[in-house]
Amino acid sequence: MRMRWVVRSLLVPVVVLLTAAAPPSEPPGQAKRSADSTTTTTTTTTAPAPVAAAAVEDGPPAHAAAPAQQAQQARQARQVKQAKDVRAAAVALTIETITWDVIGLDSTDVNDGPNVYPVGVRVCAGGGDVHGITLGFTWDTANPYIQLLSASTQSIDVLADGACVDRYFFVVVTRDPAAYDTARGYHVTANAPGVTAVSTPTPRQLYVERLLSQNRNAVLSISGPTTVYQGDTVTYTVEASTAPNGYSQLDTFLNLLSPIFSLLGVEVDYETPPGATTSSPYADACGWDPDPTSPTYRSCLGTGKVGGTITGTYTGLVTGTGTASLTTAIIDVSGASYHYNADYGTAPNLLMVVALPSADLAVEKTPVGDFVAGGTGGYVLTVTNQGPSDSPGPVTLTDTLPEGMTFVSAEGAGWECSAAGRTVTCTHAAPLGLGRSSAVTLRVALDPALTGRTVNAVTVRGPARDLDPLDNADSAAVDVEVPRATDTARASRDAARTAGEPDAGGLPATGGSTLALTALAVVLLAAGVGLRRAASR
Repeated sequence: MRMRWVVRSLLVPVVVLLTAAAPPSEPPGQAKRSADSTTTTTTTTTAPAPVAAAAVEDGPPAHAAAPAQQAQQARQARQVKQAKDVRAAAVALTIETITWDVIGLDSTDVNDGPNVYPVGVRVCAGGGDVHGITLGFTWDTANPYIQLLSASTQSIDVLADGACVDRYFFVVVTRDPAAYDTARGYHVTANAPGVTAVSTPTPRQLYVERLLSQNRNAVLSISGPTTVYQGDTVTYTVEASTAPNGYSQLDTFLNLLSPIFSLLGVEVDYETPPGATTSSPYADACGWDPDPTSPTYRSCLGTGKVGGTITGTYTGLVTGTGTASLTTAIIDVSGASYHYNADYGTAPNLLMVVALPSADLAVEKTPVGDFVAGGTGGYVLTVTNQGPSDSPGPVTLTDTLPEGMTFVSAEGAGWECSAAGRTVTCTHAAPLGLGRSSAVTLRVALDPALTGRTVNAVTVRGPARDLDPLDNADSAAVDVEVPRATDTARASRDAARTAGEPDAGGLPATGGSTLALTALAVVLLAAGVGLRRAASR
């Protein structure tokens, strides 16, 4: 018994020693079993199904109810679709022509007088809002002397229930005597998703008359801005006069033409009859017949006159850049002859307007990487031209660095950058196109004493008028970190483990002495076996 105790006492420290010295390891599959063992398993107890009698009392069983539920769902889906169809059917567009179909050239010299005329339509929505409306101008017949000057389509984003908008196309008559007494058929359509398309009446045609120049109609003044910017909505007022009693047909229009302008709305007030007004350039006082198939085509079906002192208000959107000569044409019919004002294109019936570009420049500042005191940091400065025009050069970025930051470098394609103290200036000499972006990478040095939240701002400017100055500046906040101190104690322990030296517990801390431990264990085991054999004898 004593000998067995001795053997056991020798083996225990060997096992302990081997356990402490051996690196932790797991047999294949052990890790997965350990992970799986942490998964919580939930056991669900399923209640017994109700007996058939209860099912009969409470209603049909679930499997029997499914077809009925599906039928109900199908009926509901049909009802929803029918309701949508009813609403869609109730929403409608209407369209009508609001300008005169008589156009023309000077009767004696085709190079004098007007040769560009508006074709206006009024579009209204009923039964609900209409989105995504497209207007399309279509020629129904051919005529080489009458052409569309503006684009053949226009869009309306949304038209509220009960609202109407006016849109104008412009046609040009070739200054050729062969154009006299010719015509060209046309119509304008309006369509939108989910709404039935509508059209102006057909047949309709534009007819080229011989216009007599006369002094009874005259423009007294045109007032409004002479410098405008792309994207602006502008208004011009025309003061004019006609013969005191007026005319049965009268067309008074200011040539707010594309590509610089898009005419949006017109309102004309007349002295005769008192209180008379129109919401288009055209005043039909006698009930004009515009149907080319009618025996009374281009004649009055009734009586009436309009004119005298005239005040016209014309609203347009500046859609382009350049120079425009604004002048007003006054077209009338008296008896069997058609007339226009002799002062067309001459002062005071002339206003020169310069349309300049507008460019909404926006800047965004983005920090890059970590900001550590005593190191360097970076920003990306991105400029975007949101239009509506190209931005002429130069475009300039100005970044004033906060205390604790100093300029290191700045670069970007097409940019020239420099610094004066903490003020960094970058210039992009070339124009920045509509919808284009350009970026500068800015690098700064961080003072060793700089810590905490730091805010840096940048601004952008260009030569064009900016429609939205609020996005001309941006700032970025960064948290400057303190450099991390070296953990010397940990570093010492790591070095000791690498060398295989004992740590504070007196045992080797790494697997570097595994062979020595194995040899010791073999010796101790051999001794134990020898003692056991001796005891057995």
